[in-house]
Amino acid sequence: MSVGSLVLQADVLAFGSRGVSDEARATDGLSSWRAGMVADVVACVDGPRHALVDVHDAFQECSRADWDGGGALAVNPSTCAQAVRFLLNLPTMLPGPEVTVEPDGEIAFEWFRSGDRAFVVSISENGALNYTFRSGRRKAWGVAPLTDQIPREVLHWIWETVA
Repeated sequence: MSVGSLVLQADVLAFGSRGVSDEARATDGLSSWRAGMVADVVACVDGPRHALVDVHDAFQECSRADWDGGGALAVNPSTCAQAVRFLLNLPTMLPGPEVTVEPDGEIAFEWFRSGDRAFVVSISENGALNYTFRSGRRKAWGVAPLTDQIPREVLHWIWETVA
C-alpha cells in the first residue's frame, strides 16, 4: 500500500457519519481511532513522507486569504503540489520535518536538532526553495530551484541539521 493511499485512507476514515444511534457513535470512535493508527504507521514507516498529512492539513486550514487574521495570503494548489513534490523526493531515511505555512502563502518545512541547530526551507508556487540554516554562530541561506531532485545544497544543510 502506498503512502498516498494510506494518507487518503486516513483522510476518509477521519470523517464520521451522521448517525445518532449508539452503534453509529461507536463506529465513529473506531473510525477516528483507525485514522490515527494509519497516520502513525505512515509516520513510522516512511520518514519525511508522513509530513504529507501535515501538508494536506495546512492546505485545508490556510487555503483562504487572511487565514491567520493578520492578512496572510492563501496557500494555493500549486504551492501545495510543489511541497508534495519536495517531500516525495527526500531520502526516506531522513526524519520528517515540521510543516508550517508562511504569511506569504508558502509552505515551509523545518528540521531541528538541539536548541541551536535548525534548517528551514520554504517552497513557493513556482518551486523556488528559500532556505536558512543556523547552528550556533554558523549561518547559511540561499535560494535554489526545485527540479526532479532536491538541490545538493538543500540536502547538505538538512543532513548537517539532523546528524
